[in-house]
Amino acid sequence: MDRNSVSELEKINKSPVENGSDVTKEDYYSKENNPFRRQAFIVLGTFLLSLSAGATAGFSAVLIPQIQHAKGHKKYSTEMVSWVAAISSLALLFGNMISGYLMDRLGRRSSQMILSLFYIGGWTTIAIATNIHLILVGRFITGLCQGWLGPLGPVFVGEISSPAYRGLFLASLSLSIAFGVFMSHLFGTLLHWSHASLLCGTFPLIGCIILYYAPESPVWFASKNQISKCI
Repeated sequence: MDRNSVSELEKINKSPVENGSDVTKEDYYSKENNPFRRQAFIVLGTFLLSLSAGATAGFSAVLIPQIQHAKGHKKYSTEMVSWVAAISSLALLFGNMISGYLMDRLGRRSSQMILSLFYIGGWTTIAIATNIHLILVGRFITGLCQGWLGPLGPVFVGEISSPAYRGLFLASLSLSIAFGVFMSHLFGTLLHWSHASLLCGTFPLIGCIILYYAPESPVWFASKNQISKCI
């Protein structure tokens, strides 16, 4: 990125008031043009994906007891059941490896939308599974998405938010992961694991819809020398 690109990006990251435009401070921070609300809506998409990541981490605590005590179903060995918890951690490593390449290649927003589709597929696979092997496939997919989102989510939120709100929005991602673990345990306590999985799948579904209306990261556009698209 050359100096001119950096200079343009710095101007874009400032508000119209700071850039010396005709927009007054009162108009810029009015309810209709509140930057916090607009940025919070965009970040909500990533927040919901992080909620799904937390649910992925906690879902083995829902699955394993129900699989072991299911009546009328095939009994599996302890070693086989233990893979329900382990396989998502293995997939997480692969997700971390591909995350950086995909976010630079496709963009932060586009990568999250594709990730959302994989997440929906993973949760749906678990929900419709009739044997432990399909459950493992679903757990691998959701674990892959969990690792994929790990670097991607904070990068997108950091680049799309203004400095005044960046710390708050980044902190909310950690909160959403913890809350996702809680939600998966709550769903598993009240519902059969297949129904709990479907509910967890609504997080990336709604997140994908929100991200559809979100802008791409201006930093990514600048890195591709597409300065005109940064605004």
